[in-house]
Amino acid sequence: MNAVKATVKGMSLEEVESILGIGEFGGDMTTPNATTETYWYEGVSGGSAQLIFYNGTLGMKEEFGLQ
Repeated sequence: MNAVKATVKGMSLEEVESILGIGEFGGDMTTPNATTETYWYEGVSGGSAQLIFYNGTLGMKEEFGLQ
C-alpha cells in the first residue's frame, strides 16, 4: 500500500506522522494569511514525498519516484 495515499488533505501533522513517521523538516514560511511548513519523507513508496502543511493541516503533497 502507498503510505502517502493514506494521508489526506486536512490531516494534522500528528496524524500524518502516525502514518509516515517523522519527516525531515524542509522549512517554513509565514505570510499574513498562513504559516506554511514543508516536510520531506524519504523512502516512501520507492521515492520521496514532499508534504506541505498550511496552518498545521495538510494542504498539498507531491511524490517523487526514484529516477
